[in-house]
Amino acid sequence: MDAPVRSAFRIVVILLLTWLCVGEARASLFPDDASAAFPLTATLVADLTEVMRTGDREVAGILSLKLPDGEQDFSVKVTLRGKSRQERCRFYPLWINFKKSELKTTIFSGQNKLKLVTHCSNSLSKRGYVAAEMLVYRLLNLMTDASFRVRAIRMTYQDTATDKKETHPAFFIEHKKNLAKRLNATVEDEQNPALSDLHPRLSAKLALFQYMVGNTDFSMVRGPDPAECCHNAVPLLLQDQPDKGIVSVPYDFDVTGFVNAPYAAPSPALSITKLTQRLYRGYCLHNAYLAEEISFFKNMQSEISREIASFNDLDGLRTKRLLKFIDGFFRTLDSERNQQSRLYKRCR
Repeated sequence: MDAPVRSAFRIVVILLLTWLCVGEARASLFPDDASAAFPLTATLVADLTEVMRTGDREVAGILSLKLPDGEQDFSVKVTLRGKSRQERCRFYPLWINFKKSELKTTIFSGQNKLKLVTHCSNSLSKRGYVAAEMLVYRLLNLMTDASFRVRAIRMTYQDTATDKKETHPAFFIEHKKNLAKRLNATVEDEQNPALSDLHPRLSAKLALFQYMVGNTDFSMVRGPDPAECCHNAVPLLLQDQPDKGIVSVPYDFDVTGFVNAPYAAPSPALSITKLTQRLYRGYCLHNAYLAEEISFFKNMQSEISREIASFNDLDGLRTKRLLKFIDGFFRTLDSERNQQSRLYKRCR
């Protein structure tokens, strides 16, 4: 091989290696293929005592992400989220706000601000509730792209106020602006949509999904504050759908029968007393689309069961309970009488 050829060969090799390294560094936090989203490991160093007692105040910290070739540190601001969890838990969900200038060519590129779903308390941390909630998001990803993606992370919390360190399961949730960009949609949370504004087919699908996982803690059109939309859902105006309309993409699934967290309970205003009792909260306006969605879910039964059975973050006993809970949903779908009494006639 003569000198010019060797030189050209070296350049090609260098460019290829550079491309591979950059590609690895820029690996998406929420990849299209969920199987590529291996769990992350990180340490959050901040005055967490201050965070837990100061409400909306930001506290500076460092998030150290463990990588195969070492650790990567990010400057972050940490704030609380999840008002209801603050009433029921000892450790609260968090916002992690990154510094944009530090994110380029990292796994957090393009993220900036992320929700971190955390454990509720030390005593509940090892009992699979965080993993079960994350699995709900993964199941919804199977049903529709109009769903938030998630990424598991084993997080060590180092409280600078007490020098105490604890490690617990957690997961990041895709930001609503990134979700909207991925769907070619716009976020429509400035005002409450009318029922007629909702995308009928997708709204029927999401209502049926909420029934499947035993969720009544949501609204597609109203928030706890009448001026806000919505409750545990983000309204997006889809641009590329055959039937244009707003889809309220749900989040926060800890108050579901699927997760069945001991700190949660259904609203006293409802006709159920346990989270594991299903109650359909879809709208009668969308009943014309229910038959199509029931057929869709029945066709997805094997894939849903396979996703639950193969989810590695749950122990065998919890996996069996979840499969049994989901089987109850499909028994309803298998009976036209149950469809009528529990879905069509229970609509709002």
